[in-house]
Amino acid sequence: MISRFPAWLRRLARDVIGWRPLRPERQVSPERLATGLAALRVDGVASQVMTALITSPFLVAFALTLGASNLVIGVLVALTPLSQILQLPVVTLVDYVMLRKAIAVYAAVLGRLCLLAAGPLVLIVSPEARLWVLGIALAIHYAFGSLVACAYNPWIRDLIPTDRRSGYLGERLALATAVALAVSLAAAFGVTLYRRAHSGGGALEAQAAVFALGALVGLAGVFFLARVPEPAAEPIRRRPLRDVLVVPLRDANFRALLAFLGTWNFAATMANPFFAVYMLRVMHLPLATVVAMIVVSQLANVLFFRVWGALADRFGNRRVLQLSGPLFMASLLLWPFTMTPDATPFTMPLLVAIHLLVGISTAGVTLCTGAIALKSAAPGGGGGRATAYLATNALVAGAAAIVAPLLGGLSADFLTTQQLAVIVRWTSSLGGGESHDVPAIEFGGLDFLFLAAFLVGLYAMHRLALVREEGEAPRRIAPVDLVGEVGKAMVEISALPGLRQLSTFPYGMLRLVRERRRRPRP
Repeated sequence: MISRFPAWLRRLARDVIGWRPLRPERQVSPERLATGLAALRVDGVASQVMTALITSPFLVAFALTLGASNLVIGVLVALTPLSQILQLPVVTLVDYVMLRKAIAVYAAVLGRLCLLAAGPLVLIVSPEARLWVLGIALAIHYAFGSLVACAYNPWIRDLIPTDRRSGYLGERLALATAVALAVSLAAAFGVTLYRRAHSGGGALEAQAAVFALGALVGLAGVFFLARVPEPAAEPIRRRPLRDVLVVPLRDANFRALLAFLGTWNFAATMANPFFAVYMLRVMHLPLATVVAMIVVSQLANVLFFRVWGALADRFGNRRVLQLSGPLFMASLLLWPFTMTPDATPFTMPLLVAIHLLVGISTAGVTLCTGAIALKSAAPGGGGGRATAYLATNALVAGAAAIVAPLLGGLSADFLTTQQLAVIVRWTSSLGGGESHDVPAIEFGGLDFLFLAAFLVGLYAMHRLALVREEGEAPRRIAPVDLVGEVGKAMVEISALPGLRQLSTFPYGMLRLVRERRRRPRP
């Protein structure tokens, strides 16, 4: 495939995009590596902040303000996995040109410029064209993002030494996530305060400003990305996609695993995008509250990565999935009870509980699905075999992530007018034979969608039972095992100096207040 590119195309690519500061370096010195890793850390923070401000729940709120239907929400969500298809032809081009840094920088600039332009354009064009502007800008951004990913991943893999890679990337992700959570909370409260100052109006202007701010932060991150050195690499000849897919599909156990992963991803991506829609459209919560719920979910997610990782080492990935999967499904069943049929004093505590369950469960599912896919390759399969298995797994998961939100949005629009109510009737002779009807539960609109996702998740758990994992424990994870690992994680967190001081801070302040009150006044 690579040999089919004419030589003049390669020379033209090197002359056009091979600007000297972006060219590969034959040898990266320790000083250059240290400077590059510091710049890469800043780029990671900027990219995470951008992602937080242009995706759910901000994207959902923006689209709903523009008049988007549930189907349009599903289309916007499906753009991300749909753009991954572009990686198939782009990988060959990246390997041929061998200017990974230049490709990543230019593609990131072009994609984020489209996002930056979409913010003000939405305010200028006619109302009928606003959703088109948003959708086209996101599609272009995601398309260039696929090009960035193809160039970025092998570039960073070659740059960071193997013995430092996991620790550095984990630290970078933790820092980026913490900053993104703080910025997203501040942006959500800013939108809420702006709307209150304008008597409930101004939502479109505020959300367009947040969208543009996210793009601007992303553009600033490209400046630091351009300062990261790129070590020179040799061209790679890739195997045809057909050869990559044939080997995994001959494995009966891996086919059973694909059935689980495909159905599970379908259930999760059919429901997840509409959590924010439910809170904004059905519950009429302010954007700041919705973002706060997302923060609760992500904090639980970060904490339980360590918990599920320890349990997976002891019991196996499949055992963790058998416990974390049903927790996510339980959260789906709780959504209809948040409005029965209106808000109750239990609505907000129940909403917090739902997002805690989502964060806890998705940490285990995210951690173990990729691990079990890699582990399902037969021992001695080699790196190429593992790559083939992971590529097939990504293809199946991507297909589910494309179809599920589209089908979910289409179904949600139809189910908006449907309603199912279970009513408890109490008739007493003490009250003159009067009857009192109490709505026990009401299903309507998105409630049916969450119920459908729950049923698909049940089937996914059935398919998981047919998967075999080498080296897994003979028994399931008991509640005492989970509680023990949670306790260990909490002890580790409380041992951090800053958190330990934070936990004792109120008591110290109370002591100071008491002492001041006991002092005689001058």
